[in-house]
Amino acid sequence: MQERNAEIFTGERAMFGAKGAKFTNCIFENGESPLKHSSNLELNECVFAYKYPLWYASDITLNGGYLEPLARAGMWYSKNLSFKDVLINAPKSFRKSSQISLENVNFSDAAETLWGCADVKIKNVFAKGDYFG
Repeated sequence: MQERNAEIFTGERAMFGAKGAKFTNCIFENGESPLKHSSNLELNECVFAYKYPLWYASDITLNGGYLEPLARAGMWYSKNLSFKDVLINAPKSFRKSSQISLENVNFSDAAETLWGCADVKIKNVFAKGDYFG
């Protein structure tokens, strides 16, 4: 498994199609779709600062980390996603995705989140937004 530590990635599709990699303490700054079409990734304490970080992705684990407000529409058309101890400050997270596990996740802006998703497991999740009671 390829390992990337404490790196800053910029530009559109910075790590497009990454497969079988581990990212630790990395920042995905400006540039849309940094990990589009990626699979089999372990992300630890990573920060996502811009739009569409994980589209058409599969087999992704995010342990710790943060999605900034501009990381909107973060995880769409993806499957087998596991997020633990994550703060998501961006709207429209998770759409038309399946096999999602969320544990200790805080959605500070959950507008239009989890629309059209299937097989979602949640444990200790806080979501602030329309449609959440």
